[in-house]
Amino acid sequence: MDNGAQVVARFPFACAGPRKLLIQSEAATLDFLGQHFDLPVPRVAAYSANTSNPVGVPYIITTPPQGQELTSDVVAKPGRFVNDLVQFQALLTSIPFSQHGSLYYASDVDQHLRDCPLFVEAEGFEPDEQTTSQFRIGPSVARNFYRGDRALLDINRGPWPDDISYFNAVVDCEIKWLQYCGSFDEARRSAWEPARSPQEHIDILEQWRELAPKLMLAKDAPRLWHPQMGFSEVRVHKADDGEHALAEIDGWQGACIAPLALQATFPNVVDPRILDSAIEETARLKKLAAGEAPAEEKEDDAPAELKQFVAGYLSLMNETAPVLVHMQLSDMLFIAREAHLDSTRSWEVGTFCLHYCLYRLAQEWESYPEKELLGPKIPVSREVDTPDEQSAGLWQLHLTMQANLNTAFLENGILGLNADGHVPPHQVEEAKKVAQTVFDQCLAAAPDEDERERIRHVWPLSEARYTACAESCE
Repeated sequence: MDNGAQVVARFPFACAGPRKLLIQSEAATLDFLGQHFDLPVPRVAAYSANTSNPVGVPYIITTPPQGQELTSDVVAKPGRFVNDLVQFQALLTSIPFSQHGSLYYASDVDQHLRDCPLFVEAEGFEPDEQTTSQFRIGPSVARNFYRGDRALLDINRGPWPDDISYFNAVVDCEIKWLQYCGSFDEARRSAWEPARSPQEHIDILEQWRELAPKLMLAKDAPRLWHPQMGFSEVRVHKADDGEHALAEIDGWQGACIAPLALQATFPNVVDPRILDSAIEETARLKKLAAGEAPAEEKEDDAPAELKQFVAGYLSLMNETAPVLVHMQLSDMLFIAREAHLDSTRSWEVGTFCLHYCLYRLAQEWESYPEKELLGPKIPVSREVDTPDEQSAGLWQLHLTMQANLNTAFLENGILGLNADGHVPPHQVEEAKKVAQTVFDQCLAAAPDEDERERIRHVWPLSEARYTACAESCE
């Protein structure tokens, strides 16, 4: 800028979501978190959500990224960083919104939404009057309501008053899109299963619609959460005393207010699941896959410093926000979150992933102690058929390769792989080499060409796996 100050200008791609709503919601979200709750997020210098501005497209201008990306040095000597991260997430957990959707300035939503309160009453939560009057909850900017021609559908995009309304909207969106695509001559064949018709996809989605609300804990607890606290978004700096501290959390485009049980994920760097070899899950699937032997246990190859780093996070979070860490660690809710994600993309990934999650939840629901559910257990009456054996075998192969990748990355000092196939930018080239080595080893170990073709088909880093990320949302 003319005064020497640096800023960052960003322009959402059409594949990111509804651009007008994205800009409006991100600007309000950053203002809400930074100015009203004093959290370390970028500050908004200017924005425009319409195309009639001089630039010709919606844009947002913010302060530049603060600090640096997370590195192994921070893992070795975290200083105050872990505590800062815990306090950040704990505060998000404590903000009791009244509805599910996305956050906007009150002036950017319809009049009938301005009449709805922003928060519900909660013990110890006393927002100031300016906050309660300046912001409102409006339509969700979640991509699953817009991508791949879903933007053309006449569906309910929120806001929603409760969990059930939210789940119905998610399932209705996918079902209406499947009905819209139902005239396709060929049924969709995914990596995991034979061709399934749109109606078969709809049937499994209806099962999820019935089961999902019974699994939700902390009923009707809409919370704002970061879309993905990855290595590029969570930034660190050295404080005046020389200790590492949280500098900023960036990447709030697409942030939504949704059920806490579905939002309560780990930041990538402290996710204890990346330390596991997926052996337990592999064993479960092998029982479904005909003729497979039980999985052999492997030693945990995760570096000791990373284990200590994750343990420190879990200990602090358990002291600060025990309900949150319970949800983060709950196997049942982990499966429920996977099922929720799969219910928004069944046409791309196939019905098996969602079917298998439902099968697990229905089979194991009764075994969960009620004291671990944070509320009364609602009986699950629906029987879920055993998933297809061939599909189970393919998914088991995929999980095994994913586990091998995670282990190889950790052994080579690469902090991890997120859901979109991303690693820290400075480690991309090294990660490619490691991934290629693992892929070649898997192919070399295959007994025949059929098995090698199966490996190519379900390789976790296959380009086809991320096709949905490039779909237009307009």
